[in-house]
Amino acid sequence: MSDDKELNKNLHHKNNDKAVFSHVYFYKLLFEDKPVLPNIELVKQKIRKFYDNIDVVSEDKGIYSIAINDLKVKYEDDKEIPAQILMPSALEFDYTSISDYYYSQMWDIKEPKELIKNCNYEIMLSDFLAAGLDYKDRTALLNNWLYSALKLFDNCIAVYNEQSGKLLLPEQILNNNYPKDFRFLFSGLNIRLFNIENSNDVIVDTLGMYAVGLPDIQYHFHDLNVNDVISHALNIAAYIFDKGDIIKSGDTIQSIFENVQWKCQYENSLLKPHREILDINTLEYASGSRKN
Repeated sequence: MSDDKELNKNLHHKNNDKAVFSHVYFYKLLFEDKPVLPNIELVKQKIRKFYDNIDVVSEDKGIYSIAINDLKVKYEDDKEIPAQILMPSALEFDYTSISDYYYSQMWDIKEPKELIKNCNYEIMLSDFLAAGLDYKDRTALLNNWLYSALKLFDNCIAVYNEQSGKLLLPEQILNNNYPKDFRFLFSGLNIRLFNIENSNDVIVDTLGMYAVGLPDIQYHFHDLNVNDVISHALNIAAYIFDKGDIIKSGDTIQSIFENVQWKCQYENSLLKPHREILDINTLEYASGSRKN
């Protein structure tokens, strides 16, 4: 859980800690030694396992760009442009660029900072011209691109997703056992847990849904089983990812208790990064104040 003093500061975050929709979504592959881009033919071979109709847009000037011709975005003039995936040459990486606030919420690795403190380089995988895709097509593309790229680098130490704050081992991603349509959530969604200083209040929220145009979720509560709330958050996030942004302010959803409904309301997030979030009112277990 987050350090209390650090958390207290982030309960009063500034507007420049703002999370917005990711017009370009990226993953950082982290390495101790400087990696070299693989042969472009190998990259094409890996991505063709998911998308056969592709074209190389660029393979020089230190960046690979591949167009996915079956995934096209229509613009205002009705012109259709295929989404692309990018892989630039390695850049320098410094593990101190990630704050302790984010390290404290990396649950998939026991000592995340220790794991990557000797990582000196990153290769940043991203999409490009893909923001206009349906979010399910886009997130499938991102997940497939990440999976393909990891097959090309056997010296990758870890993968950092800045949008969700998740740090994962390559083998965790390659062995992702989420159902096919939900595999993006393994890397793209983090469920965070914070204890509030000098109280028995707890905040559980999700981080990462905002980046693909869906709402993150927040619970501010006391005297509930934390694991039950975390499971509830994962289920609601998966429901939203499956059905879309269909839960509105004032709607109710099934709680962790039989025959009890919890009320949903859009609020400003309590913790950074600042974003509009779907707050779940846990009724008599709720902490803090809410909009009417």
